[in-house]
Amino acid sequence: MEKILVLNSIEDNLHYAIIENNKLVELFSDEEKKLTGNIYLGRVEKVVNALDAIFVNIGEKKNGFLRIKDIPEKYYDYFSVKEIKEGSKILIQVKKIQQAQRGLN
Repeated sequence: MEKILVLNSIEDNLHYAIIENNKLVELFSDEEKKLTGNIYLGRVEKVVNALDAIFVNIGEKKNGFLRIKDIPEKYYDYFSVKEIKEGSKILIQVKKIQQAQRGLN
């Protein structure tokens, strides 16, 4: 029985395949998961009144940014929430991911 392990590493992502007798038996990839569209129960880390926004910890490397005006009024009613404050839990959906710019030229 012939077993082949194929490894491929691109940047920080590892991919591998195990082939036995010319048949693929296992395939693995640790690519970063896509966050867009996912729904999370997050925790409010910081309320920034000057920005009229909050930063929400969704368990990923960076906190999410949410404008308070993007929270519908019915959200407050449905979950019996009077105000959003630090430490509050909030149900959110990721709409887009913005990459931080490094260095200014």
